[in-house]
Amino acid sequence: MTLIRALPFAGLLLAGATLPAWADCAIQPTVSANTPIVSGQLVYQSLIQNAADASSVFLYDFAKNVHANLSAKWTTVTNARNPHFSPIDRWIVFTAVKNNRFSIFAWNPLIDEPIELTPASSFGVSEDASFTPDGKHIVFKNDGDIWVMSLVRKSATKLKGKGAKALTTGGSLSGTYTEASAPVASADNREIVFFRGSGEAEAPAQLYRLTLGPDFSNPVETPIPKAPDAYEYYPRLTADGTLFFARHTTEDAHDMIMRQLPGQAAEELATNTCGADNSDPAPLDKKRMFFSRFDPVEGRYKLQYATIGDGRVFKLKDRNINNVEFGWVTGADYKP
Repeated sequence: MTLIRALPFAGLLLAGATLPAWADCAIQPTVSANTPIVSGQLVYQSLIQNAADASSVFLYDFAKNVHANLSAKWTTVTNARNPHFSPIDRWIVFTAVKNNRFSIFAWNPLIDEPIELTPASSFGVSEDASFTPDGKHIVFKNDGDIWVMSLVRKSATKLKGKGAKALTTGGSLSGTYTEASAPVASADNREIVFFRGSGEAEAPAQLYRLTLGPDFSNPVETPIPKAPDAYEYYPRLTADGTLFFARHTTEDAHDMIMRQLPGQAAEELATNTCGADNSDPAPLDKKRMFFSRFDPVEGRYKLQYATIGDGRVFKLKDRNINNVEFGWVTGADYKP
């Protein structure tokens, strides 16, 4: 039986529907030290607070038990973060700083320096890139709006973008109500889920859904209803359309990870730790995920792995992913 905390409303309701308040966190997960995953790779970001070059991108190989600080090899970018795997080859997209501006870059193990996909000559502040499930496009945030870009693979070492276009309008930066962030695409490229706003009281975050025609045409933006006191952000989609996201309320400021199966109600997962922030869900499928949990003893976020059906959480101690020298460890993406 899947252990969840079910909320008394569906995540997709008619506009104007009244939603009840947030459910109380009442169940603590079963925690184990080691992880059952023995293969595949994980990319993630580490954040060293109060450091000049605060964030770095790491690659971890489960079979080899090997960590690689990819950022340490790069000389043309700083503050790398938010990495995502291509589903069809070895490319990784991520955000980094070049010439004092956030931009989107791509890298794979066959090249030395990353390739810039959103140069300053054509784009503003670009962040939050992720591949579409077919690997042919990326969706990303540019100057507070959601954009899509097609990818051209000229060889195993050459990747370029073309035909970039905005899918939303009216966005802005600096944590305003209209700022659009963290887009993820559905398996058929007919929907993109993202959020507007921030986690702050002046701009409560809310999830939105873009419905699209062929080739990302005719975008129609619709807010996903939520309780009035809820803040919802960091969406991720699985191949079957299951939606994961983080959520907190004005009553309980701790982030909790939610799951919404297609056509069903939103669920607060029993893998959340009560009294702590649980955020950045990175699902492998509807039953398994990586996520970040704030450790109040050490005062930093750590990556965890969870099996949702039995409510178990694995601290990854055998993998040394959360070593203290890595600082805050968040923003994971897994590839089999």
